[in-house]
Amino acid sequence: MQKRMGRLALFLGVTSMVGIGGVIAACGTDNGASSGGTPTLDGGRDTGPRPDGPDTDPDASGGDGGPDADCSRAPRLRDNTNGFFCAFYRSDGGVDGGASTSNCGVTETCCNPSGKDPSGAFYPSFCAPGKGGDDVCSTQAAGKGSVYDGGGSAWECNDAKNCGTGEVCCIITAPNAMGTVNIGKSLDTDIPAACGALQAFKQGGTRCRATQCGAGEIKLCSNSDMGCGAGTTCTPFSGFFRDLGYCK
Repeated sequence: MQKRMGRLALFLGVTSMVGIGGVIAACGTDNGASSGGTPTLDGGRDTGPRPDGPDTDPDASGGDGGPDADCSRAPRLRDNTNGFFCAFYRSDGGVDGGASTSNCGVTETCCNPSGKDPSGAFYPSFCAPGKGGDDVCSTQAAGKGSVYDGGGSAWECNDAKNCGTGEVCCIITAPNAMGTVNIGKSLDTDIPAACGALQAFKQGGTRCRATQCGAGEIKLCSNSDMGCGAGTTCTPFSGFFRDLGYCK
């Protein structure tokens, strides 16, 4: 009788420990999901071409997600040679019946307004001829059927290919941000941790600068031939619904 009671006690003790272990494991693998992720809208996300050459998708092997991790939503390097992606912009294809696009031309600025119309919808994004940051966007907004009150973000480039000869493309800090623009681990919970996805924080658009970026700015690239120093490589990250790259 004593042996039976002893075996029963041992069984119940092991069962209790397994249950507790399961609770601990569940709590320890939250990965910050409770804090929410960066919203991703298919209509505003960069889906443009990648540069020619080796596959630039993030490595899907290893890490928390294992070799079967789906990295299709992770940022990747893009080819900006003939234009660059403008989030939330969609052209009508033009009067000549050409294909619609979400790209701005290399000599244009992508304008993303932050204001909303009376119905509560954001004013439409648009491409403004020239480079000139917020001034170009606010000056040309009315002619583009939009409103740009200076609270939005102006994107002059996605890398140096969208700037003048000898210039570099820099991501800048958003006005009134605490600290400067920085790149860290992506908060997009749709991307497995194994993908190693990155995103920008406190970004306020991009500017073409002569020869080098200013203090607190980050130089952008689309391949490692664009000024990445020895021991660094052009690494993709997400910057306000667009795929960008920087030397890491």
